Amino acid sequence: MIQRLLEGAEDVIAHAPHCWLMTLSRNGGVNARPMGRIVPAPSQTGWGLCFLADSRSKKARDIHSARQVRLIFEHRDDAFVSLAGTAEVICDTAAIARRWIPDYDRVFPSPADKANAVFIDIRAEELRLWIRGLTPEPFGVRSLTLCRSLDVDWHLDSEHP
Repeated sequence: MIQRLLEGAEDVIAHAPHCWLMTLSRNGGVNARPMGRIVPAPSQTGWGLCFLADSRSKKARDIHSARQVRLIFEHRDDAFVSLAGTAEVICDTAAIARRWIPDYDRVFPSPADKANAVFIDIRAEELRLWIRGLTPEPFGVRSLTLCRSLDVDWHLDSEHP
């Protein structure tokens, strides 16, 4: 069952061209913004997701302050995934250069823009799923929650059956 749930979550993530990234602000509020992620499938990256960002952005500052984030993915009107995890801002120039591909030049076109580019890596620790045909009916009333810690196998969260 866990594998079917993970496959369902991955399908939603793969088909969502964008997601919402939520971070805690320095004053304790929540900031949410749409993001386009870098494409490898979560199962190919050990459920790590990656985004490209500007080091001068509020999101980068928020993540430096509080590394816990949440992402919301939607596919059609009947498949939603909320992913929570720990984020890290990768600002080492050598690491950025190794990961840089020409497609990123359209987002960061000038040398000044590129000098401020960072990667945000997120390690998934919790998945909340609302996926028609996979999660409990009536659809949308209850979610299923999968958790893991320290990259140990995913398990159903008994507090959120």
